[in-house]
Amino acid sequence: MSSSSSNPSAVDVAWDEADTLISILRTWGIDYLVGTTRPLHPGDVARDLHSAVMLVKRLAQCEHPRVRDASISLFLLHPELSHAIIEALQNDAVRRPLCRCASIALAHVLVSCSYDRGEKQYFSITGAPCDAKTKSYHL
Repeated sequence: MSSSSSNPSAVDVAWDEADTLISILRTWGIDYLVGTTRPLHPGDVARDLHSAVMLVKRLAQCEHPRVRDASISLFLLHPELSHAIIEALQNDAVRRPLCRCASIALAHVLVSCSYDRGEKQYFSITGAPCDAKTKSYHL
């Protein structure tokens, strides 16, 4: 049992953070989680690299698994966050949960590659051609 579940105020703080993250995720198009609609700080909805890195870190550190794992959907829906993921991985506190979610998202991308028989190339869901023999992407 985690220390937060034995301390009611820690549970409230953990849920408040999760609920805020759910509201932030809605602004990114992830709307399958249920929470209250919280007013957000302008920094929470900013789309610059620093704000994206902070979001990725906050998701990785979230105590609620469904909210934390929503980062998989976020990474699939917004591949442009790859730079934020790489920067966030520099932080030891978020490396393990972030690697797990990023690995799952990457696996989904690789599994969803389709083979275009006409051109003998694989294509990822982002449309980057992949050499059929070497499986290397041409970005």
